[in-house]
Amino acid sequence: MSKSISNKALQTKNQITSIARKMFADKGYTATTLRDIAKSAGVTTGAFYKYYKSKEEILISIFNEGFTKQWERFYELNEDLTPLKYAEMVAEINNGLADAFGTELLKVYCNAQIELGNQGSLWKVLDSEEYSLYDRQLLETLAEKYSTGYTWNEIDRIIAKIDRGVILDWLISGGDYDLGAETKEMLLLVFKVIFDKWIF
Repeated sequence: MSKSISNKALQTKNQITSIARKMFADKGYTATTLRDIAKSAGVTTGAFYKYYKSKEEILISIFNEGFTKQWERFYELNEDLTPLKYAEMVAEINNGLADAFGTELLKVYCNAQIELGNQGSLWKVLDSEEYSLYDRQLLETLAEKYSTGYTWNEIDRIIAKIDRGVILDWLISGGDYDLGAETKEMLLLVFKVIFDKWIF
């Protein structure tokens, strides 16, 4: 009996998640309410709270697994790190995210970031394993190893803005080109300015 209840609860939670994912994609994160999701899922608002504490928690659950799987790639890099290897790693991560979510869900992610503004960063919430700390170590290694004249923080800001720009352009284009290849190409163009060309 308890097993069937557990299975039913899991089915209900999965249904809520699936409906929320579609509604976020169709209506946008802000325009979608908890009541909308609960009604479409066939549950009361009170019953909804048995599965999720908030709308943001649903959004986080949608992206958490996919982002975590990709960010684990940071740990594939070590002391043999070069700017080329770093660019290839970021390119692989972006391709992985594109495969996991496609254009519609990545639009939801980007729009939610914009709509949340200073209220919160999905990136920080999703980074529960603190991959960003290891990424910082990687960037510090690059900055020191190649005597760039840039701090790791400056390099991080440059990479973040390029990465966001490439993803946004890919979304605007409807995902009609290889996101990973474009990410790598754009990063290497900038890395040739930040780092000496001979390292490539």
